[in-house]
Amino acid sequence: MENSEEQIAAWSKKAEMNDYRCDICGELIGYDERETYFETKYCATHANRMSKDD
Repeated sequence: MENSEEQIAAWSKKAEMNDYRCDICGELIGYDERETYFETKYCATHANRMSKDD
């Protein structure tokens, strides 16, 4: 299922209002990174790097 522009815009607004940011780089979390962020508190890039360090 493709994400609609409305869903992405709504998420961007929510992420900014709630300050959903990567604990490492401070990047605002994008729509496609939501699950990763709530599991790890990292953006997808840093979550991937951290998993490779294990």
